[in-house]
Amino acid sequence: MNVTPSFKKTTEKKSSFDALALREVYGIIYSAPEQELALADVFQTNQLTITRLSSSETFLPYLPLEENLFIASTIKERDRKVVLAEAFQVFQLEPALLGRSFTSFTTFEKIKMRIIQLLLSKTSTLVIDDIFSSLTIGQRQEILPQLKIAVQKRNKRLLFLTKDPQIIDSPYVHPLSLHALLN
Repeated sequence: MNVTPSFKKTTEKKSSFDALALREVYGIIYSAPEQELALADVFQTNQLTITRLSSSETFLPYLPLEENLFIASTIKERDRKVVLAEAFQVFQLEPALLGRSFTSFTTFEKIKMRIIQLLLSKTSTLVIDDIFSSLTIGQRQEILPQLKIAVQKRNKRLLFLTKDPQIIDSPYVHPLSLHALLN
């Protein structure tokens, strides 16, 4: 019995979000809660598989730090040490941090570790919600080029949601209008 596969032809319009290139960092400035709701609607409507990092998330206290970093990852156990060493090198972190408690980290170290966790996740689209407000200008200047390198190495697409125009003005971030993304 011969079975011929059939393909459903779709005429769905590709969302402007899908057109964003992998290996790039984009930034959107939003100023009102309704704009954030509009973005959430875009993600839901387009059924985008994203991983989002906001200031309210923490690591699971009952898991070792290394397991927390790979919690949403599909990276094989045998490859984890190499991948983690590479991430620590990009973000200029000492491997000795793995032996410490997450609660003992500085704010800057916590943000870097949470970004590493985000980058190691299996999704290709990452959203970082305005988490840099607690960082100094020097720390922001340090982390943005590190993020650009890490996004390129991990083949991810990163979208910043921020109220701070200085982040969008960075040479490491491509400005993106909320209007362009919604249409």
